[in-house]
Amino acid sequence: MDRELSASTRQAQKRKRIWQIGIAAALIAVAIFGFRSLITPSINFSEISTAPVEEGPWWPPLPLRVPWCLSMSR
Repeated sequence: MDRELSASTRQAQKRKRIWQIGIAAALIAVAIFGFRSLITPSINFSEISTAPVEEGPWWPPLPLRVPWCLSMSR
């Protein structure tokens, strides 16, 4: 039969669990902020040379060609 754990053992286990949760939360926070800084652009938009382009019709692209593998006449 199992014996009951002492109060000091239970408190030590609780303290250890709190430390584990705290470290896990800190690692998650570091990962989130690290990932955000990784995907943040390091160049200003004003430094990028852009030019307006001519836009054609959105749909349908003309002439509409069917690939040879989908055509009905072979």
